[in-house]
Amino acid sequence: MPKIVVSNTTPLITLMGLNRLDLLQKLYQTIIVPNAVFEELEQGKHKPYYQNLKAIDWVRIKPVKNLAALQYLLSDLDKGEAATIILAKEQQADLVIIDEKLGRSYANLHGL
Repeated sequence: MPKIVVSNTTPLITLMGLNRLDLLQKLYQTIIVPNAVFEELEQGKHKPYYQNLKAIDWVRIKPVKNLAALQYLLSDLDKGEAATIILAKEQQADLVIIDEKLGRSYANLHGL
């Protein structure tokens, strides 16, 4: 089982919409979410399926430290995807959860 897991926004939204966010805990125990992903989720807090990640004890919200690398990826990726990849590298993640093909390609290029 992967020990360090970092997730992008859309997989979280999808699981929230299905009321199955708990699957991540069952599969991985703890997940890490970049601040940028948390901020994207907060934009939808008026949605009926919204869940506050800060209130979930098995979710860790962390900032990206390498802002230069983040800026570089922003030329092709959205902020959540770029932050997910950079934070996964910084945390030496075992698994990255990204739904979009381009984001997965960049994750693979970065050894994730």
